[in-house]
Amino acid sequence: MHYGHIECSAMSMNFLGEQFDIHTGGIDLIPIHHTNEIAQSECASDKKPFVKFWMHSEFVDTGGEKMAKSTGNFLQIKSLKGKNISPIAYRFWLLMANYRTKVNFNWEVLEGAEIALKRLYKLYLGLGDKVGKVNLVYQNKFREFLEDDLDTPRALPLLWDIIKNESISPADKSRLFY
Repeated sequence: MHYGHIECSAMSMNFLGEQFDIHTGGIDLIPIHHTNEIAQSECASDKKPFVKFWMHSEFVDTGGEKMAKSTGNFLQIKSLKGKNISPIAYRFWLLMANYRTKVNFNWEVLEGAEIALKRLYKLYLGLGDKVGKVNLVYQNKFREFLEDDLDTPRALPLLWDIIKNESISPADKSRLFY
């Protein structure tokens, strides 16, 4: 029997408890790693379910194959910084696609994400430091998208709509970030 997954059960139970809400991982971890982790954790604690929601992400592809440390085909922060791209821009780019969707990496799309993120920062910083009222219509719509299987590709454009909407005061726009 292979016990290579016990450390994940031990760490999660130590830091998150015997049961917790969300566990993430790549789709490649479903058949063996997460199956074993569930069995071990539920056996050790006698509590089911071990995790309420499992969120398995698809792969990032580059050049027709998945990014992976095992193949040496992966990004490092220093390679992003070497091209003047912030690591946050990489995260922002990933949020533009559904986590269950395979995405194809190339430097051009990442540079576009960097430009978009800088624009978003600039617009945000231009709002000023006054904090207004919550716009419940936008807040509820944003929440609805996120509650629909973490649909960030529909939620992010809503941020742009809010920032560009001239009928919303800068203070009310600023409230969205607090």
